[in-house]
Amino acid sequence: MDNHFFYQLTERYLEGTATAKERQLVEAFYEQLSSEDAAIPEEMKRRVKAAMHKHIQAEIARVPAPVHRIYNWRKIAGSAAIVFALAAGGLFFLKQPSKKERATARLIKSVQEDKTPGGNKAILTLGNGATIMLDSAHNGILATQGNANISKLDSGRLAYTSMNRKPGGIVFNTLSTPRGGQYQLLLPDGTRVWLDAASSIRYPTVFAGNTREVEVTGQVYFEVVHNASHPFSVLAGGVEISDIGTYFNVNTYADEPSEKITLVQGRIAVKDKETEWILKPGEQAEQKNGLLDLKKGVDIAAVMAWKNGQFQLRSTDFATLMRQISRWYDVDISYEGPVPDRKFGGSINRNVNLSRLLEVLHDYGIETKLESKKLIIMN
Repeated sequence: MDNHFFYQLTERYLEGTATAKERQLVEAFYEQLSSEDAAIPEEMKRRVKAAMHKHIQAEIARVPAPVHRIYNWRKIAGSAAIVFALAAGGLFFLKQPSKKERATARLIKSVQEDKTPGGNKAILTLGNGATIMLDSAHNGILATQGNANISKLDSGRLAYTSMNRKPGGIVFNTLSTPRGGQYQLLLPDGTRVWLDAASSIRYPTVFAGNTREVEVTGQVYFEVVHNASHPFSVLAGGVEISDIGTYFNVNTYADEPSEKITLVQGRIAVKDKETEWILKPGEQAEQKNGLLDLKKGVDIAAVMAWKNGQFQLRSTDFATLMRQISRWYDVDISYEGPVPDRKFGGSINRNVNLSRLLEVLHDYGIETKLESKKLIIMN
């Protein structure tokens, strides 16, 4: 049993952020603990009381006069006791488990198999093929490529800085995120880039010549520093996007039915071999079955929800939602029956555990089962 896991669990319980299943687990442990007080050693009781006293004093100190806060001392005592009982060696799991304890053990397993949301994870591939795992790399300068220093500025951001010396040959780097990852990039010209899960961008470490060109896969958002004499272009699948001073989102996931380029601000030109569109804010170029079409009046909030930490659902079909969940939580989706014919609306924070989303699906009448990295839709 992982004591750190139970510390986090009881903290979420006290903060009111625990899932229904997590709350059930904490309360099940408290019932066992309170019903077996006589079995707790005196040293354990002393430590539990000390923990309770410290927590209560901390809570009281946070309340400004004359506000009076009502506490559920039973829950505070129970959660503190659980943490210390587990830290002392799992006292209540040493004897033959009762029926209630076996049920609690099954509940523990289901909670521990929950999937945490994605985070700042990415792999940087240098020009010589060497790779750097950015989520575990230190802050500061990571490498020198061509005429630029590569620095990890803070959690989830990579930057390129020119060394102001004579340029040599052009060196290309690739930044890629796994499923369950996201990352930000500051290109040599100051253009800001956000990568969603299972995405990549290939770019030169220094923009030389008259053009600035990058290539992407997956979903990537750009805030381009406009320079009319050095146009910025993005190659995404079968289309080319040219900046005319703009912020835009590119969705080119291979498992999506179409590629979509959505303009947030400014103007862009989107073209394939046969068609070209000049987009205005709120418009979207969509390439499907080899045809490039233009859509107007697009819901920008829904398109940009991933960057803003949300699942924004606008009559979203079940298969589309499952693809988003698969990429963000790094799970494989399988169906025991046909794909449910349901549509969803609303907004869900992307920073919650997968179990929260599964609770929402349950409210819609959809049953699921999570087995390691496999999410089974049982309907």
